[in-house]
Amino acid sequence: TFWQLARFRIRTALTKAQSKGETDVVVLRRFVKDAAVQMMELEACGVKVDLQYCAAARLAEKYVHSISYYFYPDSSSSWEDVPILPSDSPLFSLPLASLVTLNAYRDVITIKRTVPSLDTFRTAHRALKLFLIRRGIWGARFGYLGGFHLTLLLTRVALLLPPSATPSHLIESFIKTYAQWDWARDMVYPIPSREKEQSSSAVYKRILAKEPMVVLSIERPLSNLTYHASQNSVDSLAWSLKEAHTMLAKGKTLSEVCYVPTEGGAVSPNTDPLKELANNYKAFVRLDVHFWGGNCMKG
Repeated sequence: TFWQLARFRIRTALTKAQSKGETDVVVLRRFVKDAAVQMMELEACGVKVDLQYCAAARLAEKYVHSISYYFYPDSSSSWEDVPILPSDSPLFSLPLASLVTLNAYRDVITIKRTVPSLDTFRTAHRALKLFLIRRGIWGARFGYLGGFHLTLLLTRVALLLPPSATPSHLIESFIKTYAQWDWARDMVYPIPSREKEQSSSAVYKRILAKEPMVVLSIERPLSNLTYHASQNSVDSLAWSLKEAHTMLAKGKTLSEVCYVPTEGGAVSPNTDPLKELANNYKAFVRLDVHFWGGNCMKG
């Protein structure tokens, strides 16, 4: 299979590189086998990379053509054509499992096409990531937001603002929008115009008891990307956004909202997260988690 071949080649290349004393190598850290979308967690020259497999023969043929393009410049087909293909292209007539794997790539392409200013978007994204981390509501595996969730949520905000909006406008509008969002009732469509275009057969069927938060993918098949969210994590996220919105409305700076220390290394007494935690919560639970199993590489 693909995974057996990939593992063999990665380990063979690593063995050869180590025998030559090379340090710039690709290392297999973990194989997440028991997941909706299987993947290998790799580390290439210190950079973490997720490797996934998508069975899409006709798209793969385009990749072959792109290789031959350098030898046959007159070839009219190349891998660079994939990003400009329409969403309803026959090339995307793939099995559901393949589309789920391919959707993240397709969603990123759509975002790059539609967002007015990528530089503004990136700056706002970094600031909001800092806000989420400092507030302790970052990490998809814990039911909070991850990088791609933030990208989708911010895309909706960016498309509802004028193209001339600055990063500060995006940040303020993001916090205000989702502080007022009714997570129990409303689903997030990253592209607002597509929300009205959904036909009855394409509407996402939400199971409220299992999905306290729904942030949908852009391309079909629509799927909820916040499937790890729990009611407790959603409540924590909503509370933090509402408090941040209140602080900004009172004239607080983004640094104060994010609990960023001053130049002297101190945090403002009014925005010290440790004091706030001790004041608001009187009882705590300690959890010690231990792993048991045959192989930590599989889950």
